[in-house]
Amino acid sequence: MMASLMQAPEQLEANRQWYRQRLDRIDSATEEGKSLRLAFLACEGLFLLRSFNFLVVSEDEWESMFQDVLNRMLP
Repeated sequence: MMASLMQAPEQLEANRQWYRQRLDRIDSATEEGKSLRLAFLACEGLFLLRSFNFLVVSEDEWESMFQDVLNRMLP
């Protein structure tokens, strides 16, 4: 996926804009915003690790990981 994006600058830019728009909606000047930003990035990291098959987990473990993020990071 990354190699493909590097060969398609317009798609890479679209992805950058998508992430920037999401992050810009979060008020990182507040503790709540910082927690939300960290939760968003943690979930994206989990998703990418699984997508690249760097992380092989059962569906139950997958759900548990996301629930852990929500429980620990969101107010």
